[in-house]
Amino acid sequence: MTIDPEITDNAEAHRYELPVDGQVAVVTYNLSPPNLMITETLVPQALEGRGIASRLARHVVADARARGLLILPVCP
Repeated sequence: MTIDPEITDNAEAHRYELPVDGQVAVVTYNLSPPNLMITETLVPQALEGRGIASRLARHVVADARARGLLILPVCP
């Protein structure tokens, strides 16, 4: 898995962000090393069905792996 250059980690807001067509899809988290707790994935309705949530998920897994973090998924 590779890190997606268009997705950024907004550590101050505790979320990964992917801007698409003037909107932002996000994965929110709580970081407590060595744990990265994923709390929510939000994709604007206009962007649904385009594989954006999957793209975010792949990025989060790759980033956590690169940082030696254990992912704790708690989002529905």
